[in-house]
Amino acid sequence: MILEAGELEEKASDLGNNDLTIDGGSAVLGVTSRMLVREGPKALSWAVTKFAGQKVLVLGPPGSAKTSFIEFLRWGSHVKKDISIPQTTRTETAHRVFRVKVGAQSQLEFSVSSIIDTAGHDGPSAAAAELVRLKPSMVILMFSVSDPLKAQESGGYSIESWLDFFCQKLADQDQRTVASLLEKCFVVISKTDLRARSTVKKHKAGIKPKFREWLTNERVSKAIVKMPILDCSFLEGDVNEKTANSVVEEMAKALARNGRKAA
Repeated sequence: MILEAGELEEKASDLGNNDLTIDGGSAVLGVTSRMLVREGPKALSWAVTKFAGQKVLVLGPPGSAKTSFIEFLRWGSHVKKDISIPQTTRTETAHRVFRVKVGAQSQLEFSVSSIIDTAGHDGPSAAAAELVRLKPSMVILMFSVSDPLKAQESGGYSIESWLDFFCQKLADQDQRTVASLLEKCFVVISKTDLRARSTVKKHKAGIKPKFREWLTNERVSKAIVKMPILDCSFLEGDVNEKTANSVVEEMAKALARNGRKAA
């Protein structure tokens, strides 16, 4: 497995055992990461670069698995197929560290140090406003593959309708700010174990056109082109699914790149 749970030498602040209620809203993750670079093929020492105190904003409609994703970052555990594990059996630690391999000679340690529930439960327009206000180091925009991509004849919610309001709000903001934020944005299609791969592909392909419909600034357009669209299952042991591990790997590497640019 690419990612491996470990212990930080410098403990992050205790998160406690408070339940998260972010469904339909948003949450800010305070993350700490550090790059460990081997100085030589046989050297025992490491050159350490820290990227501490960065904010990751998690946004998305109700039922898109935002809470499951954040809980995965807290506890580092997947759901196992056909096995029901009582919540009390999980490892009661304040945080979990993921060790991500970066090339042959280095690795990155990534840990959640705090979680703040934000007032983004009013819908997509409020989520866009929260994004502009907080200006996070990274944005995770989550949608569930079990939700319809396009509006149904009977009306009701769809991912495209949510994006219409979200992107319309962003179109009213300073476009340099919007471009900067979208350059740090990952879109995650969750619950991919619930639908056929063809449905997952359609959902992934349907995200960027909606952004392009509302956001036409040249720099913003370039950011949309580069925006990663990832799929994610929280099930463990299914070789056909990309699990939350792969999302964490991409997050950690992006935070490291952004941290080095800022330095």
